[in-house]
Amino acid sequence: MGVIKIKSSDQYKDAIKGDGISAIEFCAPWEEPCKAISPKFDGFSQSDKFKSLKFYRVDICESQDVAMDSGVKLTPTYHYY
Repeated sequence: MGVIKIKSSDQYKDAIKGDGISAIEFCAPWEEPCKAISPKFDGFSQSDKFKSLKFYRVDICESQDVAMDSGVKLTPTYHYY
C-alpha cells in the first residue's frame, strides 16, 4: 500500500478515526534521524507482515498545525491509533 502523506488536519482526523490501526510518522525531511529511519517505515508499509496497518506520514514543516495539534515536539515521532 505504501505511505500516505497527510497534508491537512481534516485528512489527519480521518486517518485516526478510520477502521484498523493507523501508524503515523511525524518527520522533518531535512533532519538526519528522519532521513535514517523513514526508509524503514516505508519498508514496513510494503511488508505483508504489516498489511493490516495503514501507514501515514506528516511533514511537520508543511503541516505544522497537524503536528502542533498532535503534541509533537521532536522528530521522528510515531503515533498509533
